[in-house]
Amino acid sequence: MNARTGITINDSLTAATAVSVVHINSDSDNSGDGVFTVASAKTLSSNNGQIYVTSADIDLKGTISSGTAETILHTTALQLMNVGTTGIDYHLSGADMQQVTAGGLVVGNSAQSGSITTKGIIGDNSNGVANLLTLIASVDGSRITFEGNDSTFANMAAQADDGVFA
Repeated sequence: MNARTGITINDSLTAATAVSVVHINSDSDNSGDGVFTVASAKTLSSNNGQIYVTSADIDLKGTISSGTAETILHTTALQLMNVGTTGIDYHLSGADMQQVTAGGLVVGNSAQSGSITTKGIIGDNSNGVANLLTLIASVDGSRITFEGNDSTFANMAAQADDGVFA
């Protein structure tokens, strides 16, 4: 699924074939305007396949489920990514993260995502991630910063070009 100025899932959507890979790009022109939204009480499910979501921002009132597979969330246009209680550019709040059920969750990537700031994630926020939560900010000059309120993850890995700061 591709769109320039956002994608909203207003009805539950489940892949018909097991282990289907779902690709969603809600900011296909890299303008920084495309928000990906799942409406309240609705579900995006890949039937145990990977889910890739590229967007300028994310708003999860409903759920994303990749079952035993990874869900990969990243931004466009080298925007800053914020995880937790910080809120500029791309913002994955703790409440948003709690709406994800996945074998693993990857936030960021090596090609399009800028620096990541994490603040105030509590254990309950990442309980839907069965294995590893991975933060990636490996574009030249990007860093991962843990600031302010402590963050808690069951299993987490962080990779950044310019370092990881706590």
